[in-house]
Amino acid sequence: KLELAVVATEEVQNIKQSSALASGVVVGDGGSNVSSRGICYASTPNPDLTDIVLRSGNGLGSFNVNISGLSPNTKYFVRAFATNVTGTSYGVAKIFTTAALPNQTCNIKTQTTGTNYNIQIPNSEFFQGGETIKITMFSSIYSFGQAEEVALYENETLVSSFGRWIYFPSNSKEFKIPEDLPESNCYNLRVKKGNDIYVTETITIIN
Repeated sequence: KLELAVVATEEVQNIKQSSALASGVVVGDGGSNVSSRGICYASTPNPDLTDIVLRSGNGLGSFNVNISGLSPNTKYFVRAFATNVTGTSYGVAKIFTTAALPNQTCNIKTQTTGTNYNIQIPNSEFFQGGETIKITMFSSIYSFGQAEEVALYENETLVSSFGRWIYFPSNSKEFKIPEDLPESNCYNLRVKKGNDIYVTETITIIN
């Protein structure tokens, strides 16, 4: 007699603000090949294949999947699943909570002095190292042209220069955030043009 596969959900590990490592193990195939296995997760109890699904191969044995794009300081439910010819079975749900965003008191003294442009960045709560961030030097009158320098600061400390004499096509340019920066909510981007400096609002960078 064919039966559902037997699958277990392992404890979630490597929990960060926006990612975690989920694991499962298929210990029995129920008499027919396990054609699909993986993890399903949601912010509500007992997630299933109608929620977010991350597949990881087939057959018996252990598997791991990296969950990304999570919201910080949020409770999630995760279940391993296995599908054979009889149907889909699930392991017992595991619950985990992502880490909170840093909440430091910032000390940024430098302010925007330029008046010809309005420096704009995406309205995102946080960024990760390696992501790109778009800076727009908005003006309804002027073309921005070149920046003398574009740089990333934490409070008043220079973290990384993106270079000098950088051209902004259509007044916008994307920059890649360096990898492996310390987590902080006190980062800010600065664009220098002539005697003027433009300083963004603070951004939060997490691992």
